[in-house]
Amino acid sequence: MTELLTGLQGRFDVIVQEIEREGRVWKLARPKSADDLIDEEAFQKDGRIPYWADVWTSSRVLADELNKRGANKGRLLELGCGVGFSSLVAAGLGYETIATDYYAEALEFVEANAKLNELETLSTYLLDWRAPPDELGTFDVVTAADVLYERPNVPLVAAMFDRFMKPDGIGYCTDPQRGAASSFADDCRKLGLKVNCFVRTTEEEGRKREIDFYVVKR
Repeated sequence: MTELLTGLQGRFDVIVQEIEREGRVWKLARPKSADDLIDEEAFQKDGRIPYWADVWTSSRVLADELNKRGANKGRLLELGCGVGFSSLVAAGLGYETIATDYYAEALEFVEANAKLNELETLSTYLLDWRAPPDELGTFDVVTAADVLYERPNVPLVAAMFDRFMKPDGIGYCTDPQRGAASSFADDCRKLGLKVNCFVRTTEEEGRKREIDFYVVKR
């Protein structure tokens, strides 16, 4: 058990789940219940809801898409990483990965999970999409999983792809066909980006799910 995880267990009801992908078993520490983390004051202030505390189907699909593309030594940025599953997979593939989120607590779990999985090429950054910094630079790959759940966020996410993708870079975004996400492709195109959307079918706990997989280029 890592020192980081021990510290988190003193503040959260932590579970460690295992997710197998492409022959590798990933250890994911996360809060047992996202509902227990709801803070009414934080919600009233800026609409914060602790979606970060779960591992969503879209994140698993994004991880699968990265695995399909194999080992890579480029730079990768994840937007809204949560506890960081797809960022862990990216780092495991060799990407120099920066996992970003709006919640400092989420990034603490990402750092603990990087230690749990013995990854050295994963770092974190606290990122507000409304005020992106210049210091991060640009990336070969920009990713996001299940971040299009609120309509006001959709153009902000499109702008982050535009802001952080290299001229020859690529973006991957997965979403469980939420209604709010329907304008994502148009919001990207308004910025001069090219978007294709594919449907990926996956199965979890005996239930089939369709996940939209957006590929974004310049």
